[in-house]
This record gives sequence, structure tokens and C-alpha cells, in this order.
Amino acid sequence: MGVNLYVSSLFTSLSNGLISAIISALRSFVLLAPLIILLPMAFGIDAVWFAVPIAELATFAVSWFLILRYNGRYGYIGATESTG
Repeated sequence: MGVNLYVSSLFTSLSNGLISAIISALRSFVLLAPLIILLPMAFGIDAVWFAVPIAELATFAVSWFLILRYNGRYGYIGATESTG
């Protein structure tokens, strides 16, 4: 899901590397590795195909929470550009 990459890049550009690293680690290691191991054990070998979508969806939920959580600091939601 490209949204997770976008949110990770957003926090990197805002000099918040910790949040960016958390998002990247969630989607590529923290969630994915256990899902690759546990899903086939619980639901059969074909369930391994669901590991990536589940990890991405869970990371999306965390990313959305972090976007809302840090909006007050960065003000990126609802920000309007004034020209004039």
C-alpha cells in the first residue's frame, strides 16, 4: 500500500525520523515476519498470501493514528495556502 510509504516519507521530511522508522519497521518486519510464520500454521500454507495485505492494513491503521496524533504539531490537515 503506497499510503504507508507516503506517511513514512512525510514524517522523514518533517524531521521526525523515529515515527518514520516505526512505520517502516511495522510494515516490513514487526508485523510481516510473525504473520508469515503464524498464518500458515493456523490456516494452511495458502494463508501466507494474506500476510502482506494484513501487515499493510495494520500499518495503515497505525499510520492514520500517527497522522492524526501529530497534526497539532505540524498542522498538515486542513492547512490552506494563502496567496495574496
